[in-house]
Amino acid sequence: MDHCVICQKSDDQPLICLREKGSNGINDASRKREDTLLTIVGQYVHKKCRESYVNPFNIAKVKINLNKDGPRETLNTPNLRSQEQFDFKTHCLFCGQIARKDRKRTCEVYQVRTDEFQTKILDICKLRGDNWGTEVLGKIKSVNDLHAADAIYHQTCSSNFRTMKAIPSCFSNDLDRASKRGRPYNKEDHFEEILEYLNAHQDEQVSVNQLVERMKETCCDEAFTSFHMKQRLLKHYKDDIIIVEKYGTGGIVTLRDTAKSILNDFFLRPLDKDSEEEKNRIILTAAKLIKSDIRSVPVEREYYPSTDTLSSGQKNLDFVPKGLQHFLRELIPESQLKMTSIGQAIMQASRPRSLIAPLQLGLAVQLHHNFGSRFLLDELNHLGFCSSYAEVQKFESSAAISQGLLKIPGYEETDCLQFIADNVDHNIGTLDGKETFHGMGIVAGITPMKETAEERIRRTETSTEELLAGKINIKYYRTQSDDVSKVQFGRLVPLPTVDTTMFLDIVYNIAWPLKSPTPGWSGMWQMTYNATYPGKTSIVFLSMIDLNPSDPSCIYTTMEFVAKQSKTYGSVPILTFDQPLYWKAFEIRANEEYGSDLKKMVLRLGGFHMMMSFLGSMGHIMQGSGLQEVLELVYAANTVPHILSGKAVSRATRAHMLVEIALHMLAQSKFDTSQDESTGTSLNPNTEDQNLKTRALDIFDRFLSGDIDTDALCNMEAIKLCCNRYMTDLRSLIESTPTARLWGQYMEMIRILKTFIKAERTGNLELHLKSVRDMLPFFASSGHNLYTKSSYIYLTEMLNLPEDHPEIYAKFKEGHHIMRRSARAWAGLSTDLIIEQVLTRSLKTSGGLTRGRGMSETQRLQWTLSMPACSKVSDAMFDLTGSSYASSEQHKVTGQTRMKRDKEDVMTIFSFLKERDPFAEIDVLRNIETGVTSEASVNVDKAKEIGESIIRNMEGQHIHHIRLRDLFK
Repeated sequence: MDHCVICQKSDDQPLICLREKGSNGINDASRKREDTLLTIVGQYVHKKCRESYVNPFNIAKVKINLNKDGPRETLNTPNLRSQEQFDFKTHCLFCGQIARKDRKRTCEVYQVRTDEFQTKILDICKLRGDNWGTEVLGKIKSVNDLHAADAIYHQTCSSNFRTMKAIPSCFSNDLDRASKRGRPYNKEDHFEEILEYLNAHQDEQVSVNQLVERMKETCCDEAFTSFHMKQRLLKHYKDDIIIVEKYGTGGIVTLRDTAKSILNDFFLRPLDKDSEEEKNRIILTAAKLIKSDIRSVPVEREYYPSTDTLSSGQKNLDFVPKGLQHFLRELIPESQLKMTSIGQAIMQASRPRSLIAPLQLGLAVQLHHNFGSRFLLDELNHLGFCSSYAEVQKFESSAAISQGLLKIPGYEETDCLQFIADNVDHNIGTLDGKETFHGMGIVAGITPMKETAEERIRRTETSTEELLAGKINIKYYRTQSDDVSKVQFGRLVPLPTVDTTMFLDIVYNIAWPLKSPTPGWSGMWQMTYNATYPGKTSIVFLSMIDLNPSDPSCIYTTMEFVAKQSKTYGSVPILTFDQPLYWKAFEIRANEEYGSDLKKMVLRLGGFHMMMSFLGSMGHIMQGSGLQEVLELVYAANTVPHILSGKAVSRATRAHMLVEIALHMLAQSKFDTSQDESTGTSLNPNTEDQNLKTRALDIFDRFLSGDIDTDALCNMEAIKLCCNRYMTDLRSLIESTPTARLWGQYMEMIRILKTFIKAERTGNLELHLKSVRDMLPFFASSGHNLYTKSSYIYLTEMLNLPEDHPEIYAKFKEGHHIMRRSARAWAGLSTDLIIEQVLTRSLKTSGGLTRGRGMSETQRLQWTLSMPACSKVSDAMFDLTGSSYASSEQHKVTGQTRMKRDKEDVMTIFSFLKERDPFAEIDVLRNIETGVTSEASVNVDKAKEIGESIIRNMEGQHIHHIRLRDLFK
């Protein structure tokens, strides 16, 4: 028969079966009684026996009797027990009470999981040297390994034990409180500890809720409420405390020394006869007044300062308290910016843990953004001039989370959203040369740029998992069909587009030798072109894809990501690649199933790389003609091969234009009866031609001075007549001999190059397509087969835009097929050049990822996603200080130094060509430098006709079955 585990009797009184809560209550009472009773779930007990056994007053009496060495009240408890009273799995290691996991947050229960924890506690036991330390030491020695014993503990007990405090009152064995019924618990001692803590940490930002939590660590549930804590603090400190209300904190607490108390201390001290001591007293008092003002400044560490604050001198000055302003204005009367900067440095040094001075943070972010040097930041931070490297890292991670994967503030349906992707390669300097980075970089361009209200960056602790949430998930490509094998080259219809500004280019070539100094061709256009344009483009950095860019899965992932983002904003996806990636993307799109989002994607071939290939075609066609020797007159011999291959784009463009001017000078000298040997200008020209040319030059002068615009100049009869007569004479000259035809063909290629640049700079879509069409024959005849096929496909698709995507065609017609980084009409850039200038250059210049930051996935995400915010901070600091890395409004080719150098180089080339006349009447192809002639079968002077024949033969051919070399005839 069942019996009561307390009295050991089985009478007629009803028995109650113990559950977990009841069993724990009896065991807890047994421990307090220092009894040996231990119950388990399922045993039985009398109700009255349990009530009497767990009654706190009965327990207190037993405790008092034990302390007096009196007889022990056992209530007939058994002498035998099945196990030890203390259990590491259920009792707190420190206080010995049962550790319940359903307690409040301040009394959380944790399990020992490391050997390091046991080592630290043993050291603290020896350091304490009191009864509590001895008791805990004995428990640990009894098992040797707390982790293996599954020991648990209260977080509050652990905190008190480590900080040399007593056992928390809520877990204490002291029964004095239980023996005195109705007497309230005294909290004043714990409040005094809060006051001591607040006085010791007055330079830090402390909230009322944090003080309440700290009080709970010592008295658990008996701590003050937030409201009560605030009232007690205000009552104790009166005017010496500031509590700024802030949601979720209970209020931010700041102590200050009032000016009244500081001045009272100053005047109550006895006067010192020593003037030096008296001066020190005054300085010390002034310092206390200034420090009081600094403590009174409300702090906000939840958000970082906005860029509007950083760029405003007045807002930065307002951040400095008035007292400090008066002090610094007396020391630094002439420079408000220096006064503000030094003032914020003093404030930051005075309150290093609670304050974020705007200029300190702005300077640190600016330096890290532009130079990427941790050493520089640490040194300046140690000297008190900027924030720490750790704070900058926190700013970048917070900005990355705030920026998200793609945010386009103010985006509207009328805006043009385009994506550009290109390979990002970096050979990391590892010991074995492995683990290099090859990935896909992506940026988005939105035109026009919107001026929207700035969203402040929230200062948060970010984890790796939060950053990795912004990465692009890789989607592996599986070919769904083989439709690309059925794609054929379509028929290219003639393009009726005419360059309405071509007369300006002709007049420029005619006037150049007669007008000295004359700005470069691009500089002239920037000075005079004032048409309307869509506006600047805002660039958004996107995550990189850590996969080889040539891998179809990487390209497929990029296309899927762009399609998804475009769908989010309700726009047709537009994506630009350079040639190798463009061709694979075209194949992937062709093999997609009907209905796929990728089917309606507009793929664009990068214009900048197309121009590079065309420059290479020019160099290939002119190989062996003497052009290389001509260029070596003004460029280093090692540079010329890069010019002819098209790799050095800027040098190649300038070099070809210098040669073109020299060729036009040579042609003009042949049209006149005689010329000046030094300048190439005519001495005894035809009177009618001379008058016509004079009128044209006068008009050109008025054009450069701004009296007339481009359209007016090109429509003037004098200009048209002069240019037409000159071009007629030039055509007759270059068609006279094979060598003249070759160099005339070279001048035609330069004209196409200039037309293409003009189309990109001005955003003229029709001129862009016309110049691409004119490039095709030279791609084909020079053996640039990949660009021949890709340009052919690209041109065909762009000509079909009005039917396939009329809304995109309308935007491109408005000038959106290019982007602008500056607010100028002559500033358009090819989309693939944008990613080269913005992303690739940022990666590899000072401050980029490749300059010591690291290329791990987390580092790449943090850098790319925080780049816009860091760039804004850097620009705001440049605006504040008046310095900038931005380019000048004046084009570099319009400067006096460059114009002088251009004239010298042109005259050098002209003298060389005059002695080796490429227009001489010799009926054979020859190298103008060596005089070596070619065989009759050489037909390089007919490259355009041969290329046109190849283009015609490509019509109707399958794109994968064609071999261009088989089309040569």
